[in-house]
Amino acid sequence: MKITESKLRKMIRGVIREFTSTATAAGAQKGGYESADTRAKESDYNTKSNTYTTKLAAVDSSKKYRKPGGKKGTYDYSSTGGFGWGINPDWTTQTSEKDSAKTAKDSAKTDWDSAKEADLQAEVPTQEPPTGGAAAYGTGKAAGKGKGKDKKKKN
Repeated sequence: MKITESKLRKMIRGVIREFTSTATAAGAQKGGYESADTRAKESDYNTKSNTYTTKLAAVDSSKKYRKPGGKKGTYDYSSTGGFGWGINPDWTTQTSEKDSAKTAKDSAKTDWDSAKEADLQAEVPTQEPPTGGAAAYGTGKAAGKGKGKDKKKKN
């Protein structure tokens, strides 16, 4: 296979395009970057969110109040209470656990959001890009004179 100058130029342009599309600015992470810390905090949030959902389902509002039942050691339960009814200690414990699970979930969400924000900041370049002047157009005697094709002298 014969490689002509134009084919060689196309191959070089393809390599340059591939390099520049995957490269990042100096000091920056690629778009969509997610650190190990962020993944850990997301996992922690998901765990605490599931715990909260479980605790929420465990609270039975129909058993907020109780009074001794007809048989010894049994209770009657109610959601409205009234004379002779007391707060059900089991309901109080369940509500307390639900509230602490909600607090833990909210805290984990805040931590996860902070970690995501830090990852977004890591995508911002920390160094200034090079200026285009000399780097883009070259300097010296041959600068700006086209592709450098040989020009025949006229006799």
